[in-house]
Amino acid sequence: MRIAIIEDNNKYRACLAHSLSIFSDCTVVHQLNNALHIKENFVLDIPDIAIIDINMPGINGVEAVKQIVTYFSTVQCVMLTVNVDMDMVLKCMQAGAKGYLVKDKDSISKIVDSLRTLVSGNYNEEFPLNGTLANKLLIHFANKEQTMSQKLAPYNLTDRQKEILKMLYQGKKYKQIAAECNISIDTLNSHIKAIYPKLNINSRGEIGVIFN
Repeated sequence: MRIAIIEDNNKYRACLAHSLSIFSDCTVVHQLNNALHIKENFVLDIPDIAIIDINMPGINGVEAVKQIVTYFSTVQCVMLTVNVDMDMVLKCMQAGAKGYLVKDKDSISKIVDSLRTLVSGNYNEEFPLNGTLANKLLIHFANKEQTMSQKLAPYNLTDRQKEILKMLYQGKKYKQIAAECNISIDTLNSHIKAIYPKLNINSRGEIGVIFN
C-alpha cells in the first residue's frame, strides 16, 4: 500500500516513515510537513492512504481530509494525533476520515494492521480506532443520546416521532429514514406533519434549535 504522511513534527514524521518502510507491503510516497500542497503532490503520485495530523499550521487536518475527499476520492484518510477531543473526532468522521489512531499509544504493528484493513475494503464501515478512544466515543454518543432524549421530553412525542426527528436532525434523507423505519414516504410525511406543530417549528432547518 502506498502511504502519504502529512505531519508538521519533522522528527515524528521521519520516525513514522522509517517504521512503516520496514513492512514489505508499505511504501511511503509522500512526507509533507503541512497540508498546503496536497493537490500538487497527490496529482503526481496518488497514495492509497493518507495519515494526517490534526493540528497543523495553515490548513488543519479536518480541512485536509475535506480536500482529499473532494479531489482524491480513492484515498483513505486516517487521523494520527495526540488530540482525543470527542468533538474533533466527530468532525474528522464527518469530513470523511476512515480511521483515528493516537500517537504514542498505538504500536506501529497496530497502525499497519489498521491501514491494511482499510485498503482491503473489508472493514465494513467500522472505524479502526484506538481502543481507549473508541470507548470514549461510545460514552460520548451515549451522553449525547441521553441529552437529546431529555430535551425532547417536554414535547410529548411518540417513540416513532422521536426516532424520525433524530434522523432528521442527523441529516438523513427522507428515503433513507423511510427505509430504516420500514414505512412509506407518505407515512413519513404524515409523521413529520404531526411533529412540527408539537415543536412549534415550520421546517426541517429549525430542528437544530431544539437540540442546541
